[in-house]
Amino acid sequence: MGHRLYRAPLDKSKVQKVLDIGTGTGLWTIDFADEFPEADVSGTDITPIQPSWVPANVSFELDDCNQEWTWPDNTFDFIHARMLVGVIEDWYELHRQAFRTCKPGGYIESFVGCTTFQSDDSTVKEDSAISQWHKVFNEGGRRFGRTFEVYENDLQRKAMAAAGFVDIEYKDYFIPIGVWHPEKEAAEIGLWWKLALELDLEGKLA
Repeated sequence: MGHRLYRAPLDKSKVQKVLDIGTGTGLWTIDFADEFPEADVSGTDITPIQPSWVPANVSFELDDCNQEWTWPDNTFDFIHARMLVGVIEDWYELHRQAFRTCKPGGYIESFVGCTTFQSDDSTVKEDSAISQWHKVFNEGGRRFGRTFEVYENDLQRKAMAAAGFVDIEYKDYFIPIGVWHPEKEAAEIGLWWKLALELDLEGKLA
């Protein structure tokens, strides 16, 4: 957001080890490693879809973040997670593991989206398909034990606090879906979100 890879106040001279949970294609991991060439940046995922030609300070590992983490205590200066809705079995356990492996003075940053589509001008009607779809997905998440309602239930903030993290900051972003927004940057963000949602829908419904 805002052409930034992270919001934590990281000191480039002190960041040595970084973890990207659920790295997916690995693009965030690679971009972060380029920005922090002195840091060792690891990305984990259960699917080996990451590229093999990467910066020397990047590594990818097959790992399920829902299982017991194998890294020692106080390993990472920064732990990053993005869009893990419908992936995590226990958000409290995830953050307990993150707290254990995060160095004192380190940071964790997690970004999730709200599963409910809303509109400021009431154009998203209650009986519309786009208004109904989140009810189906949220019920599916409840049934297979991996909630999509992370934002709605404030699970990130609650789990971070329960794990022991302090100075927790929370920021909401309003994200357009599609290219309708009159501002160029917002329309570009909306385009990428539309593409991501369409691809995610195909994968989740397959």
